[in-house]
Amino acid sequence: MAGIDEDESKSESLLSRVTGEIHRVPCMRTALLYGVGGGFSVGLVTFLLTSRVKRSTDMGILSLVAVTLGSFTYCRYTRAKMMIQQRRFRELQGLEPKEVSNQYTPER
Repeated sequence: MAGIDEDESKSESLLSRVTGEIHRVPCMRTALLYGVGGGFSVGLVTFLLTSRVKRSTDMGILSLVAVTLGSFTYCRYTRAKMMIQQRRFRELQGLEPKEVSNQYTPER
């Protein structure tokens, strides 16, 4: 009995290591949702137009990967840009004055 419990805990920990941290990565959930929706749509339309199962499956998987990577990259880029703007606004408001004094020099 003890051996079975140890095996189950090892398999659960391996599964949780692979899938458990995905929800903590910023933008990953929305990127996967967009990818699944786009992949399903492209696969379905390809199947309706060509009636070839293998080709429509390949197109669906390809578009799933492409849409997921594209939307994840775009989301992370806009997030990084927003974080830089927020940091700059905080510096200009005086919340971190020691960093502002070295960087900002007015030009006249």
